[in-house]
Amino acid sequence: MLSSRSSNCHGAYVSEQTLRTRRLIIALCAAMFALGQFHRAAGSVFAPILIDRFSVSATVISGLVSIMFLAAVLTQLPLGAALDRYGPRLMMSCSVTVIALGTVLFAVGQSYEDMFAARIIIGFGMASLGASIHVLVAWSFSRREFGYVNGMVITLGSAGGMLGTYPLALALAHFEWSTVFAATAIAAFALVVAIWSIVPSTPPDQQELFSDQPGSYLDLIQLPEVRRILALGLVTFAPMTTITGLWGGPFLQDVHGFSAEKSGAVLLALFAGSVVAAFMFGHLDRSISQRKAMILTAAGISTTCLALLALLPAPGPIVTTALLLVIIFCQTFYIPLGAHMRKVVPIQLVGRASILLSLVGVAAIPAMQTGFGAILDLARTAGFGIADQFRFSFGAMALAMALSVTCYAFVRQADDA
Repeated sequence: MLSSRSSNCHGAYVSEQTLRTRRLIIALCAAMFALGQFHRAAGSVFAPILIDRFSVSATVISGLVSIMFLAAVLTQLPLGAALDRYGPRLMMSCSVTVIALGTVLFAVGQSYEDMFAARIIIGFGMASLGASIHVLVAWSFSRREFGYVNGMVITLGSAGGMLGTYPLALALAHFEWSTVFAATAIAAFALVVAIWSIVPSTPPDQQELFSDQPGSYLDLIQLPEVRRILALGLVTFAPMTTITGLWGGPFLQDVHGFSAEKSGAVLLALFAGSVVAAFMFGHLDRSISQRKAMILTAAGISTTCLALLALLPAPGPIVTTALLLVIIFCQTFYIPLGAHMRKVVPIQLVGRASILLSLVGVAAIPAMQTGFGAILDLARTAGFGIADQFRFSFGAMALAMALSVTCYAFVRQADDA
């Protein structure tokens, strides 16, 4: 893709200058993704520190951590429309600036209320960051390259999630709180400068015109293809987040007797597998013409593995770990699914479409996490053992996946020759 013989969506060979610009855009998008991942992951590190500093409960501090996500979800829809109207340079600059300002407040805040407000501000800045990256990639690369480049961005930017874990804990152990988060804010302000230096103000290629296409969220939802993609979007992030972010640890410890350290190692392996999968799915999206078949295959394998966790009475720790690894790996089908959405909407609506796909995926996370726990409670109340409780919950997750996959199966082919 990034060789001197690369071609754009109209078949013309691109110049070396264009190739350099594209490489800078990939690096910039990866840096912005890393910034978002850092703030998503940092909560598990700073939460114990703030509990001690402000003498608050775990429930109260969990509200501070989660308010960032709620703020991001509640502000996404209007920002998607603004993104399509004003373009990624302005929206990225505003988003990262807001994140930087929120981080400054987080660095110098002296009370719980200051920290709570800071997380809200950071959430506002996070709201359109992912969709802005998608629009910039759509502007700069052909439809065929869209999934591949997004896979590269996620793979490279996932380092941000790692920086928000052990490296952040190490930094806070050796430096002042204000110093660590002030440095994070400075890095964000530097990103704003890079955005204005690298990102074009208008699409490089103005030939893709869709004057007769719909222009609102409602019009997009009325398109059958968009609805079917959104149906599968409901089960993109929720299963992997439910497993890696909440119930995977208790499952491994309570059912299979793993220690906290051993279950943590498995969860780390799951995260590493998702990073590798992001690159592989991006590469496959560019290399394989049958995108729909690839998405259905990956989603189907993930559904089957979830069903096996529900149906097998005692699979053992090795088989269980292998099934979880396959599930998390295959869930990265969200990368070619995003490329499919890019294919069915015009370029001037990519912002709204990306926001919709992200919104349904993120909104499904608390629903699946809560539903998983509710089934555990119902099964326990009914007198079932802990292993059967988790089997019922995995079965419900498999059913949700199967329903979404069935809806998507009726979508039109997603090839990009």
